[in-house]
Amino acid sequence: MFKAVGAVFSGVSGCEPTASSIVEEEDGPALPVRDISEDVLDYFMGTDGWKAKRHVHITFKDEAFALDTLDGLLVTNIDLSCLLSLDVSSNALRDLKCLQGTSPMLPPERQGGLRFQSIQVVKARHNRLTDFSAVLPCLKELDLGYNEISKVPTVVGMPKLEVLVLAHNSIKSGFKPLSSLSQLHRFDISSNEIDALPLNLEQELLCLKKLPLQTLRLQDNPFILDFPEYEGLVLCRFPGLKKFDRIQDMSKARETWTAAMFADVSRFHEAAASRRENREKQNTSNLTKKDSREEKPNFFADFVTPIEEALMDPRNITMALQQLKESAAVLLDLDGFTEKEFFRNKKRQAEEEDVQSKIQAWSGNVQILFGRTSTNINAQVTLLRTLANLAANPKSGALSIPCANLIDGQLISNKEREDAILEIVHDIIVEPLMQVTGEISPEADVMINALSCFESPIFPDILVPMANWLKDMYCL
Repeated sequence: MFKAVGAVFSGVSGCEPTASSIVEEEDGPALPVRDISEDVLDYFMGTDGWKAKRHVHITFKDEAFALDTLDGLLVTNIDLSCLLSLDVSSNALRDLKCLQGTSPMLPPERQGGLRFQSIQVVKARHNRLTDFSAVLPCLKELDLGYNEISKVPTVVGMPKLEVLVLAHNSIKSGFKPLSSLSQLHRFDISSNEIDALPLNLEQELLCLKKLPLQTLRLQDNPFILDFPEYEGLVLCRFPGLKKFDRIQDMSKARETWTAAMFADVSRFHEAAASRRENREKQNTSNLTKKDSREEKPNFFADFVTPIEEALMDPRNITMALQQLKESAAVLLDLDGFTEKEFFRNKKRQAEEEDVQSKIQAWSGNVQILFGRTSTNINAQVTLLRTLANLAANPKSGALSIPCANLIDGQLISNKEREDAILEIVHDIIVEPLMQVTGEISPEADVMINALSCFESPIFPDILVPMANWLKDMYCL
């Protein structure tokens, strides 16, 4: 039996571009492929066929690949002199040192040779990278999203960089290395660990002030919890921005935030510091409560209480949503946890009708909170992301489907948030689901059930990328 595999190599011979693919036969390499060798290239490109081409685009992104290293590209005779793009997303790479021309597989005299001098696009999403550094004089786009990078990469060897994506990493600060990128027009550092207070954030942003930025994404970083007014600071400091975070009407947003409001950022700094102090005190209190979980009525209370507190006093909304987010994260990390434990203490049974009534009451309160935060996009995004995480978590039990229904309800009724909601569902449910290979896991089963709840007429658009995943999972 044959099954298509998805490595794509595009090469040129003379001036005519061609593309090749091959099928998996019984005598092929062990799958998934962990490293690149001449045997692997022979298999995917045909014996010696790849040696006659000057490759323009190379993609190692498919269930056939789980690459630990790309060093094989340096020791084979593959021609990379015309290579324009390299996509190695969804592998297991811990570094990309091969782009620097260095590898333990090379003799000393061949170390550091520039083999990627023409490359313009590098994509390495969904790997295990912790750092990145290379001299790529023609590089225009670098996408390192969904990795384990803890600091902004060194970019002095990439003077032509126009697009830099560092979303979903572990970066805390340090924009200064980017100040030399005179052509950078899109920068995405959303969903990291930037937790700067307003004055410190302003200093970080000053490093980007002279760049020709048109698109900037800072959303879903911890500092927003204490500084929800950050949008105003950015819009005032970067008048040339055309796209920023989830703002749909930039002109209207600029009218809301005037430069005079941010002439003195210190007042925002003091307010944010106070919010953080209160939040940390509350977090300490929550930890004390978690240590005595056996004495609590049920774990579900950790999701009920923050919503009730937010409804009782609007001043509690930011802190309450942070508590809700943290409770969802705790649930995800618990081992050996069952649905029964979610709704009751081990000493007290919870009847099924009681569970359903609790969920209905909680869902009603969440809907009310959505209405009360209609003008607070950061609060709504935090709430939506928490609901998506609960919907995708098998430990949420009977709460999973109601969370999906709440998101779907917002998608239908809240037209202004459509793009933001679809992006959240894609990041938390759709994209992780597409990483599943082999037998469907309990986690994947819950994600599929959650997706089946959506009835919004625009929702099918977000499922289009899943077509290839479904084919690979179920079609031979």
